[in-house]
Amino acid sequence: MLSLEKVLNESVAKKNKENQHSKEISISGLGHCLRQLRMVELDYETKYPEKFIPMREQQLRVFLAGNVYEKVVYDLLKPVAVDYQIPAEYRGIKGTADLIVKDDTQNILVDIKTVNSMKFGYLDKGEIDEGYAMQLTAYWLALKDKYSLSPLCRIFYVEKDNFLTREISFKATDWVDKVNKKIDEITVARGSAELPSELPLTEKGLQPWQCFSNGKKNGCRLWCNYIKNCDRANTNYEKALKEK
Repeated sequence: MLSLEKVLNESVAKKNKENQHSKEISISGLGHCLRQLRMVELDYETKYPEKFIPMREQQLRVFLAGNVYEKVVYDLLKPVAVDYQIPAEYRGIKGTADLIVKDDTQNILVDIKTVNSMKFGYLDKGEIDEGYAMQLTAYWLALKDKYSLSPLCRIFYVEKDNFLTREISFKATDWVDKVNKKIDEITVARGSAELPSELPLTEKGLQPWQCFSNGKKNGCRLWCNYIKNCDRANTNYEKALKEK
């Protein structure tokens, strides 16, 4: 009997392989763990396959669906778009900015993020996601002169379950120093034969979410495929997997 799930998984795995991006650190990765960025750039996946945890087919399907959502959003926002999918480069770090829209007389840089309902619920706290802000600020630095961009940027969240949306604005100028500091750290890391240190534990003594998260509602969820290369993080992850 034909298994449609098997066909689905084989197709999404093929698409993922065809759409492999460069391993070079990009603007979209500026908010990520520096150690992880270097392991990707140094191709640890190929060099140490026994320490790499590949994405499950279900995770690949989620990413693919997110890309489809973003394409729909691009199409619906075309009436106010100045430009979209814009190649950008800042201090040697490259990427592709999502969208610039015309708001009255201002050109506003926008980043579209498709998220699940749990992440969407966190937006009620009104906090700015540091990783997203650093990414959008780097795009702003790369494109602000060419497009006469306003310093006010927007993250446009799209919730995938019910197509709910929310906009969060912030001043790119507030994040410039953090972006430049991260790029300085990348430069130093590239000149070293050693990997950057593991992320420190949080003030509460917990493993940072960039490694994995462990909650009552969703259980233990891995966020770094290279965690086996980090002794402390991997030990904590294996303990979390055994918890009920």
